[in-house]
Amino acid sequence: MNSSADRKLNKCDICNILLAEKPPSGVCSACFDYDQELFDRVKKSLKYGERVTAEDLAQRTGVDSKHIKRWTRLGRLSGDH
Repeated sequence: MNSSADRKLNKCDICNILLAEKPPSGVCSACFDYDQELFDRVKKSLKYGERVTAEDLAQRTGVDSKHIKRWTRLGRLSGDH
């Protein structure tokens, strides 16, 4: 039996607001558009077939590597871009 004490609270990966459930994107609805802007910046900086680390992409784009790693984990960024 799950009680409210057993529930794990989640945080938005951008603003850290507490969420009852973690959305698939990892961000709250208020941060969704901003997250998409960051993602687009990273995606546009990639060249087809390029192999690059999250840290290299972060340095190149100014986007925190934690977001790049999250998008990779979610399958939004892969070696097949």
